[in-house]
Amino acid sequence: MPKFQYRLPGELMRVLSRYALPLCFVAAMAQPVHAALLDQTLSATFYYPDAATPYAGAAFSPQTFAVGTGQESVADIEGVTFLSIDVSADQVTIQFHTALSAPTWGTAEFNGIAFTSTSAANLGIAGASVNGATTLAGFDSSRLSFGTSWIAIDWNGLSYRDGQKLMVDFQFSDAAPLPITSASPVPELSILAIVALGTLAGWSTMRRHLKF
Repeated sequence: MPKFQYRLPGELMRVLSRYALPLCFVAAMAQPVHAALLDQTLSATFYYPDAATPYAGAAFSPQTFAVGTGQESVADIEGVTFLSIDVSADQVTIQFHTALSAPTWGTAEFNGIAFTSTSAANLGIAGASVNGATTLAGFDSSRLSFGTSWIAIDWNGLSYRDGQKLMVDFQFSDAAPLPITSASPVPELSILAIVALGTLAGWSTMRRHLKF
């Protein structure tokens, strides 16, 4: 019986041999993972009377922190109100401590905290909502805003008491956070394309040995 050797067209074979396996590797590395705040580095700033003016009467210790377990920072507002800040993978909790009996945040265009990521250009935040365990009266989702790399919490005009807390839950897209130092993301290849490219690439190394 005559023997013959299966060969792909020469030019196509050379292209696949050169690019198929590297593309398979890149595509596998580009598979999406669930985004979250955990392990991100955030910088906190108190803004008043608008979202462009840092308030001189507020200080954070530390101002920039990595999100992990436990409390990340404490904000000192004029030496009479202290805010304990705890950030988890999908939540920000702020506990109010004050020496005043019945304080009220000044009414303004903005009076509150903004967190800005210094580790990711896109945190992947898709939504934000007020957790039901929040005890700060009058705070609702209209006071929350966010962008690709920042979160803002505005409590202007609200009264607060010692021991009250504010909890904000975040929802994320399926895209991984994009590091600030990275280049544009590599387009994701479908699983079917990966399998097909891998199979074709295999012929480049086996074509001289496979006979039918």
